[in-house]
Amino acid sequence: PTLLHLADRVATRLRAKSRPGRTVTVRVRFADLRSVTRSITLDQPISATAMLAEIAEALVCKVLVDHPHEKTISLLAIAVSHLEKQPALQLELPLGLDDDRLRPGTR
Repeated sequence: PTLLHLADRVATRLRAKSRPGRTVTVRVRFADLRSVTRSITLDQPISATAMLAEIAEALVCKVLVDHPHEKTISLLAIAVSHLEKQPALQLELPLGLDDDRLRPGTR
């Protein structure tokens, strides 16, 4: 639940700014205050909560596999970088005006 909550907070901000990112980074700090980071750069930018949570979970699992003796996590963070500007989409709605003569803006 913690990772999903963090992923949702990050993804919500990405979507609000229309700035999906390609690199996902997680930071895990253990009880002895040592921090470990893992990241992955994706082919396509993302801003979806579920996908971000899934990637973050896989990265945290890698950290825990690499540090099996660590039992307590004192900090968990998710970051997204290599942000891209997502252009606003202009959607065309079908108005039922099949005849170009009747459609506004046409001759």
